Amino acid sequence: MIKDIKDLEWLEIFLWYKCSVKCVFCYQKDLRFKYNKNLSKKEVIKLLEKWFNDWKKFVIFSWWEPTLDDNLWYYIDYSKKLWFEHIRVHSNWYWFKNLEYLKEMHSKWMTGVTISIHWYEEVYDKISQVKWSFDWIKNALRNFEILKKIDNNFIFDTNTVVSKDNYRDIPRLVKFLCNFSVTRGQIVLAYSLDMFSKDEKLSIIPEYKDIIDSLKKSLKIAYLFNKKFVLENIPFCVIDKEYWSQILKNIKINKDSITIHEWNLWNTNLTWMMTSNKCKKCSMNNLCRGLPKDYYEIYWDNCINPIYD
Repeated sequence: MIKDIKDLEWLEIFLWYKCSVKCVFCYQKDLRFKYNKNLSKKEVIKLLEKWFNDWKKFVIFSWWEPTLDDNLWYYIDYSKKLWFEHIRVHSNWYWFKNLEYLKEMHSKWMTGVTISIHWYEEVYDKISQVKWSFDWIKNALRNFEILKKIDNNFIFDTNTVVSKDNYRDIPRLVKFLCNFSVTRGQIVLAYSLDMFSKDEKLSIIPEYKDIIDSLKKSLKIAYLFNKKFVLENIPFCVIDKEYWSQILKNIKINKDSITIHEWNLWNTNLTWMMTSNKCKKCSMNNLCRGLPKDYYEIYWDNCINPIYD
């Protein structure tokens, strides 16, 4: 099952599809509700041991609500016993609204989290389709503030997916998040991993020309608050040059990761992105990942305007 991982930097294990919210743009679609099989404890242990034996020391437990898996406690503790240096959880905040749960996870050696937060205030409840969602996420954010005072090295990242439903609210959300000790915020254009039809993609994925003003406002806010926020799935050529240094300063340029769930294995950094023929002439080609394949399918590459200086 495991390919050659000698050149890869981190392991991300998708424990299962089950989730605590029902976001309308989620590329898991009905898998969240119909497919509740999770990776077995034996499978996860095998992956952790294989990864560590190849001298890799960074693991992330995710998809889509790993805190709903009762074995998560065990996996974090087991990773600690293997002497992993970085043990993180990518979550929708669900159990982290409970401070004692967060502290207990930290005591098991969870060294960081990435929290998905895509909307602000009442819009959050509407799109997540779960009442009180935003109140609960505010509780989780306050809890992370408490934990950061206990352990200043704890990593607290956020992940925001930009869709047609929320792009106007992204600046408000970034301003809100800047009030917390966010280590790094990612603002990512929506994509579907080929699980949506073309019509569904058109209803979810906005054109760059419609969202750029909102994204520039967001980066300006982050700059004023001296916070690290970065755009992903956004080609450099569609945003003004004055923002490039800010993006490059905060971008996480890592070696590729390996992502595993029970029915497939893929290289996450190459799955959904592509470059067009235009990109080959661009001076930023070695730094830019291009645009999502989904975007190309519905809008082509008319947005691409190669940079020559």
